[in-house]
Amino acid sequence: MNGASLPLIEVLYRALTAPLGIVVETDDVEFLRQKLYAARRTLPEIEDLGHLSFVPSPTNPQQLWIVNRNATRGDTTTESDPIPIQRGF
Repeated sequence: MNGASLPLIEVLYRALTAPLGIVVETDDVEFLRQKLYAARRTLPEIEDLGHLSFVPSPTNPQQLWIVNRNATRGDTTTESDPIPIQRGF
């Protein structure tokens, strides 16, 4: 997806509903990762959010992979464009 940054909760929901997860582009992967952990803790009633892993890309230092560990393993469809998120979120 191209365009403006999404609210963190929306990013979590998008990753949760994606077949395998999503890729997020950011200028500070570790900062975003910590913000996503904090956002996830604000919604303890949604247990499925606990199935999301926040993995820094091993090939691109400006990408964070949000992996849905509970996803269907047979479907490899993913979003084609990374979601852009700047540090100002």
